[in-house]
Amino acid sequence: MGLGVEFDDRIAALRVSFVQSLRELVMRFQASVARLEMAREPNVGEIERSRMREIAHRLAGSGGLYGLEAVTVWGRTSEKLAQHGTIHDLRRAGAELGELVAGIR
Repeated sequence: MGLGVEFDDRIAALRVSFVQSLRELVMRFQASVARLEMAREPNVGEIERSRMREIAHRLAGSGGLYGLEAVTVWGRTSEKLAQHGTIHDLRRAGAELGELVAGIR
């Protein structure tokens, strides 16, 4: 087996693993939105926004590595929303991520 083929196989395996992890990240992002919406204490809101920002930042940096530019774009946009967006904006972002991930093969 050539070095190029071996490398391609490894990248393909990493992409499969990344795509599987996206489903978990969608659930985590959406759960943070729900907790933020229910939050009665300011520190809970800050924690959830931080969690959403972390997820978005991770995807902004990782999506392009696997040929998923739409995930990168979502991450860049949503990282800003996590800091200052409304609940409505964040709910919509979570739904958009879910739709993006559902369409990845």
